[in-house]
Amino acid sequence: MLKCLELASRRYNLKNDINSYNRMEHFFKNNVLNNTDVWTMRRFMQTLGTDVVVDNIDRMFWVKIAINEYLDYFGSESKPEMVIIPDVRQTFELDSLRAMGATIIHVVRPGLEIEDQHITEAGLPIHYEDTIIKNEGSLEDFYENINKVL
Repeated sequence: MLKCLELASRRYNLKNDINSYNRMEHFFKNNVLNNTDVWTMRRFMQTLGTDVVVDNIDRMFWVKIAINEYLDYFGSESKPEMVIIPDVRQTFELDSLRAMGATIIHVVRPGLEIEDQHITEAGLPIHYEDTIIKNEGSLEDFYENINKVL
C-alpha cells in the first residue's frame, strides 16, 4: 500500500514529506495490521482514501490527482465536452470543485438511512446553486433525470 501511494505521488508530482509517510505507516500498522473487525470493500476504501491518505499524507491528495487528470485534456484534440467526477465525499473536495466553477449535482434518495458513521458517509451540504436529482424510481427514471440535467 505504501509503495502504491509513493508511485501515485511521483506520477502526479505531489509533494509529500517523509513525516507524512511516517505518520501514515504508523497509522497503517496500528489500525490496519492490528485490526480484528471484518473488512468490506467500502471500509477498505474509507480507510485507505480518508483515514490513511487524507488524514495522514495530504488532505488534497485526491483533489490534486483529479485536477492533474483534468489538466491533461487541455490542448488535446480529444478534450471531452464535460468531465464527470462521480464520487465526492468531503466538504473540502466539494469546495475545491466549486472554486473551479464546476456544476455540482447531488443525487439524493428520499428515505435512505445511512448507518455507517464514517465521515465520508455523512453527506454534503447543498448550495443554493447546486442541482438535485431525486433517485426514487426505476433505473430508467434515474437515467432520464440525469439526461435532463446534462
